[in-house]
Amino acid sequence: MQKNRKFIITAAWIAQLHALGLAALSLFRTAQYIALHDMSGDTGASVLTAFVKGLWFDNVTMCYVSVLPLFTALTAASFDRTSAALHRAVTWWYGIMCAIVFMASAANIPYFEYFFRNINSSIFEWFGYAGTTAGMVTGEASYIIYILLYAALTAAFAYAATLARRRCDRLTGGGKPYHTGRKLVAARLMATLALTGLCVFGIRGRTGYNPIKVSQAYYCNDPFLNQLGINPMFNLLTSALDDMRKENRQLHLADDRLAVAQARQSLHITGPCDSIHPLRRQVNGAYTPPKTA
Repeated sequence: MQKNRKFIITAAWIAQLHALGLAALSLFRTAQYIALHDMSGDTGASVLTAFVKGLWFDNVTMCYVSVLPLFTALTAASFDRTSAALHRAVTWWYGIMCAIVFMASAANIPYFEYFFRNINSSIFEWFGYAGTTAGMVTGEASYIIYILLYAALTAAFAYAATLARRRCDRLTGGGKPYHTGRKLVAARLMATLALTGLCVFGIRGRTGYNPIKVSQAYYCNDPFLNQLGINPMFNLLTSALDDMRKENRQLHLADDRLAVAQARQSLHITGPCDSIHPLRRQVNGAYTPPKTA
C-alpha cells in the first residue's frame, strides 16, 4: 500500500473533484425544484426518483469532464511524475469545464419556467443577437437570483477544488520517490486504464446497445418531474448533436435568393424586396362590400 501511496492519493483527489461537481449540480437541481415545484402536476410520483435519475445524468456529464484529467494525472502518478504544476492544470481544467456546466444549470431554471422544457440547441439562435440577449438577461430583475446562485456555487466549487489541490500537493510532495519498478508501474498503468475505462462507461451511462438517452429520465406522468432529472448540459449537447445528424439537417432544395425571386415572379410582386417579408404584397380588390344599416 505504501508503495502506491501517491497513486492512490491522486486517484482519491480526482474522485473528490468529481464528487464536488456532482454536489454542485445537485444543488442547482434542488434550486430548480424549489423555484418551480408549482409547475408539477402533483401526480403522487416520488420526487426522490427524479433526484436519483438526476444524479445519474449529472454523473454522465461529470465523466466527460473527468476522463482527460483522470487519465493524465494517474499516468503521471504511475511513473512518479506528480507535480504541483500538473495539479494546478487539472484544477484549472475542472474550474473552467465545471463553470460552463454550471452555467447551463443556472440558465435552465428561468428557461424552463418560460418554455416548460430544458435548455436545448435553440439557444444558439440567439447568439446572433448577443447584445439584445444580454440586455434581456441583465434587465430582468427575476434573473438576478440565478446569476448570484451561479456565481456563489461556482466560487464555492473553485475554493473547495483549490483546498483539495493543496492537500494533494502536501500529501504527494516531498520525501523520496516511491518505487518505480517495472511490475509496479505496469500494475499502476493497468489500474489507470481500468479507472479510465470506468469513466468512459460513465459517459455511456448504461449497458446495452444504446448509450443513455433523455428518455431514461422519464418515470411518471408528471412532465415536470420527468424533466427535472435531465442534466441541462447533457440535454443541450444531445439536442445539438441531433441537429447535426444528416436526417435532421435543413434541406437546401434551391438557392434562397433564387427561390424568393421565383416566388415573387409567380405572385407578380414588383418593387423593392423586403428582406424581412420578401413575399409581402398589397392586393387591391375590385369588390366593395355593401354598407350595413
